[in-house]
Order: sequence, then C-alpha cells, then structure tokens
Amino acid sequence: MIRAVMIAAAATISTAGQSAAETLPGALAQAYRVNPELNSQRAIVRQTDEGVPQALSDYRPRVNVIAGVGNQFTSQETAVGPALTQKDLWWTSPRSIGISAQQ
Repeated sequence: MIRAVMIAAAATISTAGQSAAETLPGALAQAYRVNPELNSQRAIVRQTDEGVPQALSDYRPRVNVIAGVGNQFTSQETAVGPALTQKDLWWTSPRSIGISAQQ
C-alpha cells in the first residue's frame, strides 16, 4: 500500500514538473502550429480587422482650403459734360481664401 502511494506521488510530481516547464507563449505557439481550425479563425479575425480603418474613415474630420489670386483691369468712362468724358482705369489684384471643415 505504501509502495502504491509512493508511485502515485512520484507520477503526480513528475507530470506537474513537465507541465510547469512549458510557458504560455510556448503553448500558444504550439497550438498555432498544430491546429488548422485555430489558424483559419485567426485569418478571419485579421480580415475583419483590415476593414476597421475604412469604417472609421467616415468619422474623421475633413478640411478643405481654397485660395485664389488674380489681376483685374477695370475701365470706366463717365460723362462729365455734354462733350466731355472722363476715363478711369484701375488695376487691382484680388485675393481670396476659404476654409471649411466638416465632421
């Protein structure tokens, strides 16, 4: 009887020592190597994760900036009297800028 208890205790201690020697990352690596179903499920998760940035892109703010620069020539003739006209000429350089943002 004592001999059977000693054999059982030795077997329990030897198996506990073997299972404690394997680390969690090592066990996961082994599972990934030998389990094809686990690998296929991981591939499905990776495929879903690739769509997340595209789905979130609609929630990012959009900013538009518009700028314009140009030259403008204006000629104006004004009647000053019955036979006299006054001619005015202007050169201008209009500039514009616009910014819009939307969420």
